[in-house]
Amino acid sequence: MNQLKNVYIFFSLSLLFIFAGCSFFLLNAQLIGTQKLEDKIEQNSQLYTPIAYLTQKIHSYDKSNAVSIETVNGISCLVLSDDKTKTYIYQKENFLQELYVLSSSVVDLDSGQKLMPCENFDIDINGDIVEMTVLDQHVKVNLRSGGHHA
Repeated sequence: MNQLKNVYIFFSLSLLFIFAGCSFFLLNAQLIGTQKLEDKIEQNSQLYTPIAYLTQKIHSYDKSNAVSIETVNGISCLVLSDDKTKTYIYQKENFLQELYVLSSSVVDLDSGQKLMPCENFDIDINGDIVEMTVLDQHVKVNLRSGGHHA
């Protein structure tokens, strides 16, 4: 009888350890999956935040002759103009930067505000389409106003 009792205890403890081990592996798999998902979300955020920001800025200045490209000190800048001001958006020191100045002011890109990390920023205007490359993603934004100057 004592030997049968030991078998039951051994069997019960074996089931408990198997359950605990399977639970551990299941939780570990869930943690790995959650970490991969968080990494993917962070990667997408770093890619799509600059794209969304630039697209929104272009659409907010979408009127005749308000969107253009200028080169200042060898840096290609997206220039968004209104009656009295200009906004320069450009990449410098691996950051997307923005400089807001009066139209009559001298442009000093060192005074720009760092917005977000960004690499490989390139911009071009072809007809009514603003073509951007941000982090190796190519994006086209249509100008609804139909007017610009380069």
